[in-house]
Amino acid sequence: MLTSLFDVGEKPFVYFLYRADLPAGVLDAAAVHPTRGVRGGAAESGRLSPEQWSRLLASTAESPYRRALAELAAEQTACRETGARIGVEPTPDSDSRPPSSPAEIAAMAAAVPDVAAEDMTYAVWWIAALHTDADAMRLLSVSPNLRIRRSVARAPHPSAGRRGPPRPRRRPRRTPLPHRVL
Repeated sequence: MLTSLFDVGEKPFVYFLYRADLPAGVLDAAAVHPTRGVRGGAAESGRLSPEQWSRLLASTAESPYRRALAELAAEQTACRETGARIGVEPTPDSDSRPPSSPAEIAAMAAAVPDVAAEDMTYAVWWIAALHTDADAMRLLSVSPNLRIRRSVARAPHPSAGRRGPPRPRRRPRRTPLPHRVL
């Protein structure tokens, strides 16, 4: 069913490729789809396995576009292998470690420069490393520093990597609400 959306309209509909609960067959089909936009959407989703990347690159003719896809594949593979995440600043060096106590967290937080609301930022590397530490996230989430709060907000949602059927949604109200007369 979902793969039929690839061929609807002038531009391929690929936005659902970013979903975490997609069946593997949908990404398999997108990787070898004849339309460049579908293959590009699959590549940009960041969800392709190494085997799917191989099939995608094999199904794309040699061109500057294919070279850009190969570069993206290498970049995503490197991120996967190093544990790097999109939107998180890189670790300063291989010896850098996140703080492990509340006192160390407070000291490192004091050194983070604040930002204006209109500034675009990456998450602070050591805060991203603490995303699984609920106590550290609670401590940092009340900081007056906007960059620290943004870094906390970038923590992955607990269900982001979840596989299986999506949770049921609330059903919409069937009875109309009364209209107000002015």
